[in-house]
Amino acid sequence: MSHIAKKFKLTESKEMDSSELLCFKQGAEGRLFKTNYLGKDVLVKERFSKKYRHPDLDKALTKERITSEIRGLMKCRTAGIRTPAVYAVNSARNQIVMELIDGKTVKDILLVLEQSIKQNNISMKDKDDDENEMSIDEDSGDEEDDLDSSEVNGKTKNKQSPAPCPAPAVPSTNENISLSEEDKTKAQAFLSNLLTNSEGTLPNSHKESNTSYSGKDSEKNQDTFQLSKPELFNIIKLVSLQIGQTLSTMHANNIIHGDLTTSNMIVDRQNCLVLIDFGLSLIKVSTEDKAVDLYVLKRAILSLHSIFRRDMFDWVLASYRRENRKQAEAVLKTFAEVEMRGRKRCMVG
Repeated sequence: MSHIAKKFKLTESKEMDSSELLCFKQGAEGRLFKTNYLGKDVLVKERFSKKYRHPDLDKALTKERITSEIRGLMKCRTAGIRTPAVYAVNSARNQIVMELIDGKTVKDILLVLEQSIKQNNISMKDKDDDENEMSIDEDSGDEEDDLDSSEVNGKTKNKQSPAPCPAPAVPSTNENISLSEEDKTKAQAFLSNLLTNSEGTLPNSHKESNTSYSGKDSEKNQDTFQLSKPELFNIIKLVSLQIGQTLSTMHANNIIHGDLTTSNMIVDRQNCLVLIDFGLSLIKVSTEDKAVDLYVLKRAILSLHSIFRRDMFDWVLASYRRENRKQAEAVLKTFAEVEMRGRKRCMVG
């Protein structure tokens, strides 16, 4: 039995030949496979070696990432946070066998809603938005922000003719952010339909025809969803409040995710938020690390979901503060400082 299996009291799984598994996703750090393990549909996450690294360094880093991932997943489950259950590990092939979550990423859900907004020509701006528009860096693209420590620590180079930067927003402690039971029920119904339909369509009662908004084919289709702006906002708000609540609980247990993006959050069939991908996670009490965790999430939202940027992150922070006000005061104060350092690129001097 390997050191990792002993450390976390896990079963050492038999070696699974990745060539015989169904690979459905590959990222920069590894591949994801679907298979059956002891009668259960599971996900096998395999980290591959990086040829540009020295073999000894590569082995050490890979082992560290696997250990961090398992520790983060287990710590979260102990704290009552929904994460995939870990069933086994295979150290020889750098594989983790874990629960297969049936749901959609928050990223995919928001992209479906964005498509509905575009198809229906719904304006997400209020009349004062042009004056209060939050500035976005010119290098923000369609991919998640590549945030490095030099940016957070204020070492980025200044750009010429920078735009003025508004101060970071901190949600009001008196703000009522809860959804009414009626709005919450409707939003949950939309999400349930979205999760049930593999093509990513919204409820039949709110669309004119059987139209799917997933992938390139959806962009060619001219049929539109009859979804009002308040309904869209309620769906986004429901998800945002869950994110804030989950992150507050995670940070209260001194768990730092390290890579908070909407791609690393899944809404399952029970409309519960599930956190995944803990390869960069840490167990630390540092307020600074918790603030940077939130900052990374904000940058991901600005980059990928800019159409929702005015409200989504404010709801996340408001929910974060509501769950643990004492912790939130310190973290959000540091968050404002981290954000100002991150805005150096658009400040004079």
